[in-house]
Amino acid sequence: VSGTIAKVMVEVGQDVYAGQLLAELSNGRVVAAQDTAKQESEKARVRVNDLSAELESAQLEVSGTTAAAVRSHAVLTSAEKEFVRQQVRDREGATPHLTFLRAQDDYKSALTGSENLEAAVQRAREHVERVSRELDGARGNLQDKTNDFNSISTISEIHAPVDGVVIAQQGKPGDY
Repeated sequence: VSGTIAKVMVEVGQDVYAGQLLAELSNGRVVAAQDTAKQESEKARVRVNDLSAELESAQLEVSGTTAAAVRSHAVLTSAEKEFVRQQVRDREGATPHLTFLRAQDDYKSALTGSENLEAAVQRAREHVERVSRELDGARGNLQDKTNDFNSISTISEIHAPVDGVVIAQQGKPGDY
């Protein structure tokens, strides 16, 4: 393994055992790869955070439009009852025709408003579903990027191959 000596853990003349850590090397090319992996992981984290915020907003939109649709349905029911009542009274000649027409317009307006809100609720629910799917994918991507970053080690370790005594040291921290 090539690299710069980062640390030397033993001295000349020191007894060592097989597998003991003798030194650590730092590899500049690996550091660059780790930096790239870290940046990619951070981008993925930002995407997850953005989608989480978008999902929360979309869920609030569903809640708000659903509440508005419920209120609109109540207005529609009331307007429909008044329209039917005025229709009957108009046929019998018991109400001015303009009152009937106003009730008819109110009913049509409430019907249109209710239909529009139901469509808005449906769009909001579809948006929540789409963002949820995107968020699931982004979370998987974040996990992959985080695993990639965590799997890159910038330090290579040199271990003693056998028990013995260190008889020489060629290099000091900072040497290549």
